[in-house]
Amino acid sequence: MECASHCVIKSVYEILRHVKMKTVTKNAGREDGVLIALLFLFALSIPFEALPLTSGVAEGENSVFTISKGVAVLLFSWVAIKWTTLPRKWDRVAVAFLVFFLFAIFSDLVGGLEVAGQLMLFVSCVQLYVSYVLLVPVFRSERLRGVFVVGFSLGGALSAGLMVAGVTVYDNLPNSAGGRMTAFNVDPNAMAFEWAICAVMSLAVVFQQYRCHWAIRIASGLGLVPVLLAIVGTASRSGLLILCLGVVCFSLLSARERGMRIKVLLAMALIMVGVVEIALQSQVLMVRLQGALETGDLSSRDLIWRNAGRVLEDSPFIGYGLSGHLRELARASGLGNRILSSHNTFFAALLIGGMLGGLPFVYAWLEELRRAWDIRNIKDGALLITLIVMMTSLSMTIDYMNRKSLWIVFAMVTGAWLTWCSVYYSRRVGCRQPE
Repeated sequence: MECASHCVIKSVYEILRHVKMKTVTKNAGREDGVLIALLFLFALSIPFEALPLTSGVAEGENSVFTISKGVAVLLFSWVAIKWTTLPRKWDRVAVAFLVFFLFAIFSDLVGGLEVAGQLMLFVSCVQLYVSYVLLVPVFRSERLRGVFVVGFSLGGALSAGLMVAGVTVYDNLPNSAGGRMTAFNVDPNAMAFEWAICAVMSLAVVFQQYRCHWAIRIASGLGLVPVLLAIVGTASRSGLLILCLGVVCFSLLSARERGMRIKVLLAMALIMVGVVEIALQSQVLMVRLQGALETGDLSSRDLIWRNAGRVLEDSPFIGYGLSGHLRELARASGLGNRILSSHNTFFAALLIGGMLGGLPFVYAWLEELRRAWDIRNIKDGALLITLIVMMTSLSMTIDYMNRKSLWIVFAMVTGAWLTWCSVYYSRRVGCRQPE
């Protein structure tokens, strides 16, 4: 683990030397190099979310304070103190998410959760919501969105390279099937999804959706190789499907530009051929794919979803809270006092906040999809709509609510949409200029 931390720190130093993106902040009216550096480091650290700051964390344990959390605290503190001004009117999506989190906390209080558990869940809700609210004005800048995309793509490639090299690989985790690999003790499916998002962002960097140094483009393109190898190494069927969906969606949307059509479609064909070739070499993945195709094996997800429907019938309006729904679902599935994820973000939202909290969450998600469609023609619109489609698809097979990347994609879409509205609001029916 110390070797992995040393590699990460050294790579960050070398990458920062080549990052030449600059932007002008909306509030200060001057270049904010601190914001750029913190945002880049934050994006770079997200694939290393479970990497601890201190050594001595045993395999299979979770660290309380990680590199990603440390950088996030610095970034959000800087944005809140130096950069962000609160809007005079709250965005309706932000209000809908706030309603969901308030009902989630209320449901846990009604469920009689112990004080320590209530405090931890309250902090978790605050972190996710604050990250969304603070990053929306940041991501109104196209260049700052580019800083994040570059950082995330390079961070994903670096974490995948470390796993492929065997530095941070974990095999046979307690909750995964034998022979599956992952990095930093993270669930293989969740890690595969992170790398799939990284692959699509790398394509956006390579095809010049954001302005950056040529060395960064080369690094992002080369980073696709370890990313594809790492995704196959996790043997995640849904991760492989999400990767193919993202690549195809981004390629078709980007191919509308005449000058990029041949390049993008050729890249899509090469990547798909590479994915198939690499996947055929993984016996574990092929066995899991064969089981899904021949017997309809969904890793018991169909039974979990059926039990989730029964649990929701017992408390349809207020739900069970962030912690209570895991215990109730496990109890309904015959697992006693253990916890069990719903393996579906939308089921999880309804179980957490009931109809009163879950429906605002679903509404906010649909509104994000609509906004991504509205801005599909801006420079990075193809990437943004691809990311939200990928998030929607992967959320059908895993509870992705507590992952930073989900809320960051929401913030990117909303920030870009607000900027688009401020420029074109007079030409669009029903699109108001944001306050």
